[in-house]
Amino acid sequence: GESTFVLNTPNVRVESFERLYGRYPVDGQLDDVDVALPVGGRILSFDAQRGRATITGIKCLTRRWYDGPFIELHTGMGRKVRVTANHPVMVGDPASGRLSACPAWMIREGDHLVSPLALPSLQPCREVDLFAELSRRPLPLTVRVRSTGLAFTQAIKQWGKEIPAAVCADPHSIRRTNVMTWRLLTYLRDVKGMRVPASSLRLFTSRGRTTEIPARFPVDAAFMRWLGYYLAEGWISSEGGRAGARRERIGFSFGRHEREYLQDLHRILDRYGIRYLVVTFPSAVSPLVSSRLLAWMLRDVLRCGTNSTDKQLPTLAFNVSPRLRRALLQGLFSGDG
Repeated sequence: GESTFVLNTPNVRVESFERLYGRYPVDGQLDDVDVALPVGGRILSFDAQRGRATITGIKCLTRRWYDGPFIELHTGMGRKVRVTANHPVMVGDPASGRLSACPAWMIREGDHLVSPLALPSLQPCREVDLFAELSRRPLPLTVRVRSTGLAFTQAIKQWGKEIPAAVCADPHSIRRTNVMTWRLLTYLRDVKGMRVPASSLRLFTSRGRTTEIPARFPVDAAFMRWLGYYLAEGWISSEGGRAGARRERIGFSFGRHEREYLQDLHRILDRYGIRYLVVTFPSAVSPLVSSRLLAWMLRDVLRCGTNSTDKQLPTLAFNVSPRLRRALLQGLFSGDG
């Protein structure tokens, strides 16, 4: 099905019409047309008077059965859209600058269709907060949290004797390791009112020598270049580990001559404190990161895809400044593009 841009406050995201209709219940029918009346829904649309894209409220959604031909329009930018024959399409006249709506079946080769060149100003995405993501949708695995400050030690001093054994069997070991499970952290937060800044937390899943990742990633030029490198040269693999566990790895593949990009990638991973292994081949170099949480962030939170067949731009690419979009493209075109 076709897609549209909806405002997922404060960000814009791409959403299929099928999924958009599924979000709102049908309020009634009018001449065999299903009608939904969304409350608070907002969508990217085109302001014909001002000649630019804008965010507007959704007054209603309609859906009906259609029996007839479909028209597929192909643009000079390589885009295509498939609509019903009578679907209205905005057509521009370069000579007069006027716009008019024509049914799709009347569109001819050489017509000028409306396409936005820029998004309207929105509240920019400033960080990827995994602490908040885990609160919204907990993962079916044991997530452990390390504090870079003294908040955990102070919490155990204050509430250690009050923590149920079902939540943590040995709370005083936390004073030695400065690590607690996500389950205990949420208990102390929700029941005891403990407040810990996400910027001071690091997340991991396995014991021993493991890979930790920040609980919060600032969305800056380095982060956007790193996403660009992943979109161009990255992948996620999954394989069996010890005791039936799953191991997920994030890999990048660069030519041996691409030292500048490799060094930049290494600097970014070092900045985040993320452990990686570099595997060298005759003509390529592959930094590898073993982390189920980092794979979860790229695949499920940012929805970047896992390989060349399903890669896509993350939603936040539409909600950052032009400077950060250029940083994303810099990483993207430094690889395969």
